[in-house]
Amino acid sequence: MATLKQKNAVARLSENLGRPLGEIMREVGYAKRTSLTPKNLTNSKGFQQLCEERGLTDDLLLNALVEDIKTKPQNRKAELELGFRVKQRLIDRSENLNV
Repeated sequence: MATLKQKNAVARLSENLGRPLGEIMREVGYAKRTSLTPKNLTNSKGFQQLCEERGLTDDLLLNALVEDIKTKPQNRKAELELGFRVKQRLIDRSENLNV
């Protein structure tokens, strides 16, 4: 079950697309330290449940991605890259560098 902070974050996020999630998290009451890792929120069961309830389902996202790929035969690099990431088939070589 989603917490009140999760509900507020999702509501604020849907109203303010394009704003950093960490900033929105601070506005709804998350600690600054917690807001530095928004992935913890987005990976939570409550957040995922709220997205599903609002219609942001895996099927919707995949269907939209496939449609974008099909309608852009000459300019679809970003969509294909996202598809590979979704399928966990894209390897970021920079992650393997010991810099």
